[in-house]
Amino acid sequence: MNIHAVQFVLQSRDAIGYGFSRHVEEFYKKTLPGDVIIFPEEIGLMSLVQRFSSTNLEDILEKVVQMPQSNYGDSGGKTVYDRSVVSYFAEYTFSHFHELFSHLSNKYSVYTVSCNNDSNLPFSKSILPSGQDKVYNVAYVFSPEGARIFKQTKVNLTGTEKTIGLAAGSYNDIKLLKINNIKLGIAISLDAFVPQYISRLEGADIIIQPDANNENWLSYLGNGRWQPDEWMDSAYYIAQRLSGVKYVFNPMLNADLGTLRFEGQSAITKKGGSDDEKKSYLGNLPVVGFAELSEAFSYDPQNLVSRDELAGKKLEIKEKLLSLEIKD
Repeated sequence: MNIHAVQFVLQSRDAIGYGFSRHVEEFYKKTLPGDVIIFPEEIGLMSLVQRFSSTNLEDILEKVVQMPQSNYGDSGGKTVYDRSVVSYFAEYTFSHFHELFSHLSNKYSVYTVSCNNDSNLPFSKSILPSGQDKVYNVAYVFSPEGARIFKQTKVNLTGTEKTIGLAAGSYNDIKLLKINNIKLGIAISLDAFVPQYISRLEGADIIIQPDANNENWLSYLGNGRWQPDEWMDSAYYIAQRLSGVKYVFNPMLNADLGTLRFEGQSAITKKGGSDDEKKSYLGNLPVVGFAELSEAFSYDPQNLVSRDELAGKKLEIKEKLLSLEIKD
């Protein structure tokens, strides 16, 4: 079977009609029955641009605030409880998310790994007094029949996720999934940087790292490190250091929502070999160990590019399906 990592780039056409849904389906058209296709973290959230016909977060938030209270699930025109915008987004996007990825998994007979923010409560009971409903960042796996067969909840949250009120998953719930005798582990974004989390994935043949990085990719972080260099501590490090891991698939979201922007280079990493072509993220010294890497701007990933030349630029990335054939 082939495993595909989606370098997804949100586009203005995604906000027109069923643009987002059609955009997602374009990637499925490149798969074969029995394949696995992996979308980036927060792909479910991107369906909001289709729901509100806008790719501007401020515009979307304004439309949510202006919605009648009845749209928040209230009956009889009475206000019962306040609910956070995050809870509303989780409820709406999960409904659309499930319908879209279940349908496309079944239509193309493939396994799908896709992320969304999700309440831990049934859809019809997700309205609780403020502060009592919990919303998690979750990676789901859909079967070729369209059923949800596995989920992995993000444990280590970013500062932004904590600020907006997402809840953390439990280390006790970290598990592996087997597809065609291949054992898969999932580490959502920051989880892939945390040794305590990665140690729970020992025994995996392949690790999946869906990502949505809401920092300028071509920048120095607060700790002084060049961000693409720090990224070597996740997918690349895991592939080199975990003995049983053959590949790490790291699809990254690229989306400009005005006040919120996601940037990053998708990659498939492996154990470095002497015959490998050397390549690396922008601004890093090319090394062995990258099986596939998204191209950005017009730069060749096999050449070192000065960080002084890159720093502060918005990442211009080519949309791409990074693919490898995996034999059990």
